[in-house]
Amino acid sequence: MDTSRYPSGVFWSDEDEGFIATAQDLPGCSAFGETQEEAIRELQDAITAWVAAAKAAGNPVPTPSVRPEFSGKFVVRVPKTLHASLVRQAKLEESSLNQYVVYLLAKHHEAHVTVKAAESWTQQLVFVTGPRMLGHTGGGGISHANYGGVQARGWHNPPA
Repeated sequence: MDTSRYPSGVFWSDEDEGFIATAQDLPGCSAFGETQEEAIRELQDAITAWVAAAKAAGNPVPTPSVRPEFSGKFVVRVPKTLHASLVRQAKLEESSLNQYVVYLLAKHHEAHVTVKAAESWTQQLVFVTGPRMLGHTGGGGISHANYGGVQARGWHNPPA
């Protein structure tokens, strides 16, 4: 199975003091790394564990989504008063309306995505206790998969 076909996202976690990588098509599938690259590498093991847990439970495994092509351009209709206010503020900032709106979108979108990712990570952080369910080699840490209540955890360099 080619786990690299699943789209992924990476974000910094202050609480975990590291990077969390998530497989966007596989709810609850995530991995930790001290660097972004390590988190992405660890995510490949988590994807494998997630798929195995889903199959073991008889649940369907989503196919990797295809990233659509984006032009970077879209049209938004806004109330005239908002348009006027944005133009005024852009002038105060000594920028064009387009630059100012992109700045606002980026600033608020990043804050929103960071909060949502942290909330999602907190909700998905459920580990199975008891004997090791999966054995992995290399790395160091935990790969975690949760699919509809079926949970799998893989230790890398497991404790004795």
